[in-house]
Amino acid sequence: MVSRTIIAIVAVGNLSKEVRDWFIKPSEKVFIDKLLLEKISLSGICRVCNLSEQWLLGYLKELYGNLPDDLNVDAVLPDTTSYLSD
Repeated sequence: MVSRTIIAIVAVGNLSKEVRDWFIKPSEKVFIDKLLLEKISLSGICRVCNLSEQWLLGYLKELYGNLPDDLNVDAVLPDTTSYLSD
């Protein structure tokens, strides 16, 4: 009986990311995105949405991975003489 339990736990733990994402509805992901914009701890978001922290961290990694490296910033320095003269 113990070996069957261990096999079941290992089988559930090895679910691919795509299979686990299937359980989260797009409307729930929109709600999670809104919660991430607030000053709420990740543990709190997991409790409210009934998520695992592992899933949420993977989702965050995916969100940040989709951002451009420069965050679309145009870094142009001002003219230092006019800037310092003020």
